[in-house]
Amino acid sequence: MSETLKTPFEKLGAEMLARMFEVAAHGLALLDADGRFLHINARGCAILGRPYEALRASTLLGCVSAATRIEAQRWFASSLRGGAETRDLEVAHPCGSRTRVVSCFCVPVTLEDETAGLLALHDVTESRRAEREAHTLSRVASSLGAGASVYEASSAIARWVVKTSGAAAAAVVLFQGDLSRGYVTGSYGLPRGFGAACRAGLAAGRPPLTGRAILAGEGASVVRGARAAHLADPAFAELRPALQGAPWDTLVSVPLRLRAQTLGVLLAYFPEGYEVESERDFLGRLAGQCVLAIENARLLADAQDSAALEERQRLARELHDSVSQALYGIALGSKSALSLLKTHPERVEERLQYVLAMAEAAMSEMRALIFELRPEMLEAEGLGGALTKLAAAAQARHHLEATCHVSGEPPLPMKHKSALYRVAQEALHNVVKHARSRRVSLSLSTENGVVRLEVCDDGVGFDPTARFSGRLGLSSMRERVEALQGTLEIASAPGRGTRLLATLPLPE
Repeated sequence: MSETLKTPFEKLGAEMLARMFEVAAHGLALLDADGRFLHINARGCAILGRPYEALRASTLLGCVSAATRIEAQRWFASSLRGGAETRDLEVAHPCGSRTRVVSCFCVPVTLEDETAGLLALHDVTESRRAEREAHTLSRVASSLGAGASVYEASSAIARWVVKTSGAAAAAVVLFQGDLSRGYVTGSYGLPRGFGAACRAGLAAGRPPLTGRAILAGEGASVVRGARAAHLADPAFAELRPALQGAPWDTLVSVPLRLRAQTLGVLLAYFPEGYEVESERDFLGRLAGQCVLAIENARLLADAQDSAALEERQRLARELHDSVSQALYGIALGSKSALSLLKTHPERVEERLQYVLAMAEAAMSEMRALIFELRPEMLEAEGLGGALTKLAAAAQARHHLEATCHVSGEPPLPMKHKSALYRVAQEALHNVVKHARSRRVSLSLSTENGVVRLEVCDDGVGFDPTARFSGRLGLSSMRERVEALQGTLEIASAPGRGTRLLATLPLPE
């Protein structure tokens, strides 16, 4: 080869290349065709967590975790055939306490007429962990729907802890004011009965290891020998057979705090010897998600309780205005018939006809109210059929011109159908009580993956932005649809009637 055709690397010479090999910022290694280490620089030794002498007597596959060894073997063989591809390999620490993620790139070289591999190593453990945590937190946030209960949210968080960290089990414990009133609201990977045992220990003044320190205001803490501590606790006596073989021994406790209040604790159980320090920040962020989900669940429960109270008050008014008045009329008519029985028996039939009419009216009102409480026809006839009968009932009871147009039954879960039915029910109640309208129309349709319920009247209207008591039930209607990721729009003005539009997305 002429001097002008020599590459810069060929001009450097073996001594300079060897020097660059040793001082490189990344790990570099030479491997024979069987993956045995022929040479590795200091950075490579640090990444693999082994001294040079140990690596010279080992292979690349001997450093890789057992779970990814077959995949690593295929990748190395492909690399020697020229299949240049970067691959993340899990490298097991010699003592087994941690696993590093190492990005590897290998190219084939010829060494003394034999095929060998030049391997570049880069520790990407922290960057991959950051990517994993960001992805996990995003998935956790999206999986915890607005309608999740405290127990559903807690169980989901415990499951995510196990699936996305090195934990073998997890639990969420919430406190009710003081340490003696705590309870497990969600767990994953723990034996059945664990929650009851925790409650018994708390009631007896024996908190689950670090619970007392957390309530005292301390931060996340780590307890080694957690399995032995549980086995020694009398509250866990019935669980000892299951706990004897538990695959964990280290407990990490993270407080669940909302502003200045400690709601509870997130417990994560790790295998013996596991390096938990790298997981503490991640668990802290998951705890933050848990607090938000639990608070949202509690606010939703409060809103549902408020809506239930409002519904009971509305039914009480209906009973007073309709059934109660009919029963009062029945009582008066019966007394009148009794008094006429002796003096004017020919007029008794007239009184009894009146009583019968009042009884039939009361029965009609009760049937309508029972239907409002339990609209079984949602299952039997669908949302469209239920809305049609609701409009017909409003027309019969309140002498309105009520119409209902349904363009097909929407493919919604029963919970969603019930929410839309309740919205229509409350809207019609507002029309009857406040709008003084002559006509009202209901419309149900599905467009572009969205179910639309529209209620329009020609009544007196109102200013939707004005502040007034009760808000005509608008708050409860809005909470119903927003809990299912829907929307509620109100268009009205004094003297121009009202248009209500509720929308719910079709489930994916």
